This record gives sequence, C-alpha cells and structure tokens, in this order.
Amino acid sequence: MREYFCSGAVVLATAGREKGEIFLVLSSDSEYSLLVNGSTRTMDNPKKKNNKHLHLLCKSETTALDMSMLSDAQVKNFLSNYNKSRGK
Repeated sequence: MREYFCSGAVVLATAGREKGEIFLVLSSDSEYSLLVNGSTRTMDNPKKKNNKHLHLLCKSETTALDMSMLSDAQVKNFLSNYNKSRGK
C-alpha cells in the first residue's frame, strides 16, 4: 500500500525528468498524485506522478487546504520561499 499525500503537502520528486524538483500536491489517491510548481507545471496542467516516486518534505498545515483558490504565482512564490528556508 502506498502513502497518501494530502492536498497542499510539499514533496520532492525522486525519479524521472523532475528528479530533485519540489512540488505542491494538488490532489492525491492511493497510487498517483497531481503536482504543481507554478512555472513548468501550472494549476491548469498538473503533473501526474506515481506516489512511489515522491518523498514527503512537509505536510499541509491545514487538512482542508483548498488548492483551487491558489494562483500559479502564489504557488511559485511559496515554493521559492520554502527552498530558501531549506538553505537550497
């Protein structure tokens, strides 16, 4: 059984072309997650990625985070700030 990622969680891609990139989880089921980063993967064109190729970095602070209310610019800004806080 695979790990479920909640909406709004910050994950690291561990395989594929996006290896090493950080994403926000738009939605998730038992096998796949839809990921956005605000630049190459927008809210209109999320990346579908197998959960076994993802590593959880940070859970969402709110369990019912409504990702549909966020813009691509807000997602990009959040992930940029998150990277700076990690020291990368």
